[in-house]
Amino acid sequence: MKLINLPQGSPEWLEWRTKVFTASNAPAMMGASKYMSRMELLDFYSTGKVKPVDKGTQMIFDRGHRTEASMRPIAERQASSALNRDITFDPKVGVAEDFNFPSVEDAQFFQDRLGASFDGLSEDMSITFEHKQQNKDLFAA
Repeated sequence: MKLINLPQGSPEWLEWRTKVFTASNAPAMMGASKYMSRMELLDFYSTGKVKPVDKGTQMIFDRGHRTEASMRPIAERQASSALNRDITFDPKVGVAEDFNFPSVEDAQFFQDRLGASFDGLSEDMSITFEHKQQNKDLFAA
């Protein structure tokens, strides 16, 4: 993976997301998102425009950012204790570098176009921190 120097939530990050197939959009790509249809995703990638975020959805996003930030130190302490070394998780953005596609054309098409924003990565990128808010679907899974 190649790290991209973009602060999550910045205007540059938002622009980057319009040009990259992100992990966050994978459920919509598979037709499994309750937030975005495949057609809405295709429209997003073709125009770069997203539907406006309503007040209720923004409140969910804001709560998620707050709880993620509050849980990161707990995850760092747990990982540090389990591994008997200091672990810190910094939010990072990256793109995939290694491909094993059947054709050279596929590999070239996806070069620098498969991306993800990580809630936290350890310094050596060997451990990831992913935070999810409590919800009934997550608990059911």
